[in-house]
Amino acid sequence: MPAFALTAAPLKLYSYRDKGYSVGVLEGGRGPHVLLVHGLGVSRASMQKLAGVMASSGYHVILPDIPGQGTTERDERRKYSVDAQARFLKRLLDHKRIDRAFVIGNSMGGHIAVSLALLHPQKVKKLVLISPAGLQNGGPLPYYKLEIPEDLEEKKKKNLEWNNYVRRDIHAGMHYPIDPYLAGIQSPTLIVWGEKDEILPVDLAPVWHRQIRASRLIRLENLGHMPQDEDPELFLEQIRSFLKSG
Repeated sequence: MPAFALTAAPLKLYSYRDKGYSVGVLEGGRGPHVLLVHGLGVSRASMQKLAGVMASSGYHVILPDIPGQGTTERDERRKYSVDAQARFLKRLLDHKRIDRAFVIGNSMGGHIAVSLALLHPQKVKKLVLISPAGLQNGGPLPYYKLEIPEDLEEKKKKNLEWNNYVRRDIHAGMHYPIDPYLAGIQSPTLIVWGEKDEILPVDLAPVWHRQIRASRLIRLENLGHMPQDEDPELFLEQIRSFLKSG
């Protein structure tokens, strides 16, 4: 894969204040607006390579650490359900005076992106869902409680405990599980799934495709749960025609 330098991409990091909390946001590039949404238990780093590639390829990219993840504060007084996260994204777009954006979400970020499209369809030009989470499909409820070994390193234990707290918030929020809401999506949607995804099986991809009426599906060989991080240039190549169409 060609070595693109993130430092060469016009990305700047700043702090955005949202309801008294500080949120780190990467932003850069010129062109159509793109909002990138990362998943649970990770940070904006999982989308940063894609942000750099897109900002250098004619897009204006916004990539926040969603509340409770990455560098943002962990506070049990705040809500972390997918609909609460979607409302945060809407406030961020309003703050930037962005009327509509392409929204690209990975894993739980895909679930949040769907919630945004359901709550505020006027804000979402198109959806790109990368191995999205939140679907039950007749199986166990998504975002199950993680078992934490007693002998686990303290820092890792605290991270998993917080992860479980966020999962409980998701259970109590809207659009959970997501199955009965998918038919309500109005935004044109592209579903992207790595054939080697070991976190959410690729067998779920056609289920999402069937339930979202205005959707397309791309399956990527030799890539896993985060294809946008594993090969960001190939990923952009695969989604570019969808973003440009219509």
